[in-house]
Amino acid sequence: MAEEILEPVDLFVHFPQLTSLNVTLRRLLGGDPVDYGTMPEPQTYYRGWTVPLKQMLIGVAQQVCMEDIHNFLSTTPNEGIHQFEKHTTLPLRRFELIVDGKEIAATAFDINYHVRVVRTAVVSQFHVEGRGRYIQAENAKCGEFEVPVEIVVANPKPSRNN
Repeated sequence: MAEEILEPVDLFVHFPQLTSLNVTLRRLLGGDPVDYGTMPEPQTYYRGWTVPLKQMLIGVAQQVCMEDIHNFLSTTPNEGIHQFEKHTTLPLRRFELIVDGKEIAATAFDINYHVRVVRTAVVSQFHVEGRGRYIQAENAKCGEFEVPVEIVVANPKPSRNN
């Protein structure tokens, strides 16, 4: 059995975006820092695997920001663009990251990013008995783009041991 929920609800959609990233790689044996951002892609090994350095560092920067973003998502939302900065140094284990034959001891990140909060209206919301909820909202507008918003909240399946 499906039941439509008629109470009006506003839905806030969050769009995080990295705006600047500066990473300093600190070599194990010292030496002057090297700006790998202005060089062709260096030969990079992470835990013994060949990886693209820039892509890997962007992925790590996104992970570093996720705790802050999760905390922000739990606050009362205000529409608009919210600016954030993150500065952190991540130590590395021996031989974890090798760049152009040099062992890296730590990575220092200076990250600027923002989260755009867009309010949209819920168009329909159904509760399906035993299955969960289905929520459909108006498209969320982020700049020149429109993003469809549909949310499915599934009820957990009961354990067979219960």
